[in-house]
Amino acid sequence: DLDRALEIIKAAASYVIAAELDRIVAELDAGIGRLPVKAIREVREHRDLMAPKLIQVIKDATSAAQAGNVPRGNAHFFAVFLLTELQVTEGFPAILEMFTLPGELPFELFGEGLTEVLNRVLSFFVGDQLDVLDRLITDRTLSRFVRWEAIKTYFLLVRDGRLTREAALSRLQSHLQWAINE
Repeated sequence: DLDRALEIIKAAASYVIAAELDRIVAELDAGIGRLPVKAIREVREHRDLMAPKLIQVIKDATSAAQAGNVPRGNAHFFAVFLLTELQVTEGFPAILEMFTLPGELPFELFGEGLTEVLNRVLSFFVGDQLDVLDRLITDRTLSRFVRWEAIKTYFLLVRDGRLTREAALSRLQSHLQWAINE
């Protein structure tokens, strides 16, 4: 019957699509020492299909790191860049959870890239939620690198005209006073 045939075709198509998404993620994951240009291009071409997959990659890497199994591949690294580039705001909670892992886990996940990218990622996603930055800055359980990148985000917000210099200085001065008092 026609309905049954359509169900079979849809199931087969879903299986093929899932396999292709997994292949793209595997290519991103293998991108150590080389840029996986083809996979990055495919993510860009299939934003709507790839965005949920990239968010899941970040969630999986976060869970693995929490369990003491820091992933060796780079899929999570590229996922953060791509979700930011593609402006997938739904990915921010997963990204934020990854970067707010306790201690040095974010540094273990991103290495030196942490200090090169986090403030840019935060400046894109944080919007007018400055309290997010403030919580990152004052949370002593977080890596000092994460806390410092949250501070540097204020500079980017001013540079981009999204926050006045005076407002940024006021917030940063209050953080300095808090640090002195602590």
